Amino acid sequence: MERWNKQEQGNKKVTKIKTFPVPFTLGEIKKSISISTNTPTKPSKEQIIKQALRYHSQGNISEASKYYKYFLDQGFNDPRVLSNYAILCRRQGKLDLAKKLYLKSINLYQSYSDSYSNLGYLLKEEDNLKESIKYIRKAIDIKPNNVEAHLNLG
Repeated sequence: MERWNKQEQGNKKVTKIKTFPVPFTLGEIKKSISISTNTPTKPSKEQIIKQALRYHSQGNISEASKYYKYFLDQGFNDPRVLSNYAILCRRQGKLDLAKKLYLKSINLYQSYSDSYSNLGYLLKEEDNLKESIKYIRKAIDIKPNNVEAHLNLG
């Protein structure tokens, strides 16, 4: 046992650390110190929505999609984001994802008429007219002056 301890100690390298005294007075500090970091902060919920809507309105669909997806991936929910992202998914042929987004919007925001109308339109495109009419009529019940819902019903 003692032989092993001597071998183990012989294999260890001892590093010497040199220390230097630093002169420091404990007097009053007369100027304030501020430390700035260049770490980017995460954008707020509102900033993400604003940017997504801006890209969408400018026709930059790929960037709008990225921002809508990022928003949802952060755990946020908003009826405009859910419905608008679903519209983009529908146009890209991602019909299952679009339906899920519309249904999530309807489930979370039952008074948001556009999600009902948009889901109704998607169902109409799939020739599911009975379900389509049900959702579009619900959109009109919620918001009687929803022009798109009336057009979709026509």
